[in-house]
Amino acid sequence: MLIPPTFAMLPPSASLVSPPPPTLQSTTTTMKPLPFPSSGFTSLHRDIEEMAASLDLVATRRQPWQLAVAERVKQVVYSIWPRAWCDVFGSIASGLAAPCSDVDMVVRGVPQADRVRVLAQHLEREEWVQMVQAVERTAVPVVKFNTAAIPIAFGNRGNLIAVDITFENEAHHGLNTCGLVRQFVQRWPPLKPLVLVLKQFLVEKGLNDPYVGGISSYGLVLMVAAILRRHWPSGMTSKADLGLLFVEFLQVYSSKEFLDKGVRFGNDGRRKPLGDPCFIEDPLDPNNNVGRSCFGIQQVMEHFSKALEAIRAYEQETSVTTLAHSSMLGRVFATSHHADVVRLVTKVWCPPELPLRTEASLRPQRFPFPPHPSSSSATTHGANGAASPTHGSAVERWAMETREALIRTLNQVERESGSKCPLCLQPSGPQHVAAQCDLVMLLKRCPL
Repeated sequence: MLIPPTFAMLPPSASLVSPPPPTLQSTTTTMKPLPFPSSGFTSLHRDIEEMAASLDLVATRRQPWQLAVAERVKQVVYSIWPRAWCDVFGSIASGLAAPCSDVDMVVRGVPQADRVRVLAQHLEREEWVQMVQAVERTAVPVVKFNTAAIPIAFGNRGNLIAVDITFENEAHHGLNTCGLVRQFVQRWPPLKPLVLVLKQFLVEKGLNDPYVGGISSYGLVLMVAAILRRHWPSGMTSKADLGLLFVEFLQVYSSKEFLDKGVRFGNDGRRKPLGDPCFIEDPLDPNNNVGRSCFGIQQVMEHFSKALEAIRAYEQETSVTTLAHSSMLGRVFATSHHADVVRLVTKVWCPPELPLRTEASLRPQRFPFPPHPSSSSATTHGANGAASPTHGSAVERWAMETREALIRTLNQVERESGSKCPLCLQPSGPQHVAAQCDLVMLLKRCPL
């Protein structure tokens, strides 16, 4: 486990909780301390809460379309391997999805021979699938592809749904890690807003994808959990200042000590594996280094350090006019106010608010997605710039069929006590009624 050095830098009036148990010893550091306010980062705490809530809302608005795609993927998988098992895991299942999060799916119970190639070939035949890529020479082989299309009237980036399909093997820990992340979220409520904001920060820097050297979502969760565990080893016992936790995160993971010691959840004293850029221990498998593919860690640390400098500069800002039209978190994102980031994310990734439709109008004849703003007619534009029809096309058939599949699944879940809600993936029962789930209600409002 990483032992954060920041309590050697924080004044007593800015500490979060009482001193840690004696088994967790703080270390010293030569890092220059920031000018911490004695009352903590009240404004930064509020900024993080606001931004995390907005990002979570955008991600929630996208989920019905993403999970509709998941249902179609299951149909393809079951048509190839009738005895297979296929389901969603990752950020969507754990409740930590960002607006740009992919749909992560896992397949098990299928023959190992050529399974990646076979699935990729079948997906390429589907009209609603675009840009299929089979990545076989990795520890966990994956089939990556995009689909059409969430109705967003701005640009052509946010309307694509990215899907990663992996196959269960001895190196695949996705399902277990999903359960662990859910436990972390319940144990430490500050984890979710911190992860959502930090994930968006890495997205802005292009360092959120482990396939190109960034930090994986699971790795980021473990890094935040290590900070929270330092203060609350057994779960939350006091109210947290998100601003102080955010600054502590940036300090710890921009320091050389992080590269030397890594993130550890055990006490075996093992060294960082030779050749790995950084070490993030997997609590479920101490032999698994979650940071082994993060060869962009130096860039990540540089951006964390620049974020600290932005916070320092904002703290020293004296202009009343500047402070009235800016925010500390906005400066971290290299803009004046964090609301600017939220507005752009909403414009690029968020589907429009959908009007309420009655059950009698669930099957209209037209597909109501708006045309691309650069087109005067009802057309959309693909990645190659070619126009393709929106109404009466494969996209329309895809949307109608996926919606019907989800409605059938929902009705089945509502009849079967103890099974999972097909949208929010929480167990149905006395504490959760699928028919009252916010995502289910959003789906029923979709005018398809």
